[in-house]
Amino acid sequence: MKALALVIISGFLTIPTAWATQDAQHGSSWRLEPESFIGLNLKGDFLKDIPECAAKAAQQSVASLCRELTEHDNTYLLQGEIPFGGKKSNTTVQLNNGKIQRLIISGNAETIRNLSETLTTTYGDPTTWELSRLESKSGYSFVSEVLIWSGQHVSMKLQRNNDDINTYSIIVINNNYAPESATESSETIPAEKRSTL
Repeated sequence: MKALALVIISGFLTIPTAWATQDAQHGSSWRLEPESFIGLNLKGDFLKDIPECAAKAAQQSVASLCRELTEHDNTYLLQGEIPFGGKKSNTTVQLNNGKIQRLIISGNAETIRNLSETLTTTYGDPTTWELSRLESKSGYSFVSEVLIWSGQHVSMKLQRNNDDINTYSIIVINNNYAPESATESSETIPAEKRSTL
């Protein structure tokens, strides 16, 4: 009986690996791969498309999108009504020669299930689905979903953040303007180092 239980448990542990391998072989089959995201043209000139925020816009809610330079080179905070973001979300855009290289929306993880459903409805099923073990600051350990869409030009990930489990990130990488290592580098994608089951 114990041997049967061990076989069943080991089978469950190898399923995500098999899925990841199968999905990696079909990574370019993302049927609904977007050319724009949250109203931003991923092939456009961000600096021409999105105006700078007025001084007061950074302090109050603005209806249309505007950009605010951060202390990091080629990195902007996006202000305005952000789809998928919610009221207390932050959206950061990193550029490469004026083109969007990476976009990150971070917000309260209480909305992650709704975001998962919305992204799946809008962009189709993820090309890869993983489970990740996270640990809270108090030591509580649990398993969380990581949804990944991998396409020819765009990669997108929805995850609960490892450094703050109460927040989520939607990470969009524009493969055309990102360095080769951008989709794998923990320096390029925050909260990337985590153990998967």
